[in-house]
Amino acid sequence: MEDLKRWEVTKAERDKYMRSLAAGLAALRAKAGISQGDLAAFIGVSRQTYSAIETGKREMTWGTYLSLILFFDYCNETHRILRSTCIFPEKVIVRMNGGNKYVEESITKWADALAAQAEYLSALDDKGMHAVHSMMCLEYERCTGKSAAEASKALARCVTDGPKEGAAQ
Repeated sequence: MEDLKRWEVTKAERDKYMRSLAAGLAALRAKAGISQGDLAAFIGVSRQTYSAIETGKREMTWGTYLSLILFFDYCNETHRILRSTCIFPEKVIVRMNGGNKYVEESITKWADALAAQAEYLSALDDKGMHAVHSMMCLEYERCTGKSAAEASKALARCVTDGPKEGAAQ
């Protein structure tokens, strides 16, 4: 029974989040640089329906809210704005995850640390870069069970091709 509460979103919660999004919808859309028609098509409603929601003439459904949250959360221009306001259902997400915040924070910290490491790597000479490459091959082999030769090929692909499509970045 307790587990069911984890997935429950009360009507009051839904209404609060939907009202908050409706109030900031025009600004978020403008920041994203997308037309009403294009955003409506993306979330699966008519332009007229979207326009009525944005102007407050019509209330959005929970499904529309979730679609808009998905769009604005993954849009580079609006992600941070969305996450810093009461529009994003953070309390619901934390409850869904059993009281844990989502993983994004640790991924962001890791990515920031990796970017900082790039400065150090750029200062290394060829001998230093060879040492880093060798250590990465050994760790790749240890973690994946693949050979050092396979690890070296994988690292070479990452350097020349960049990350694989769909890989975490």
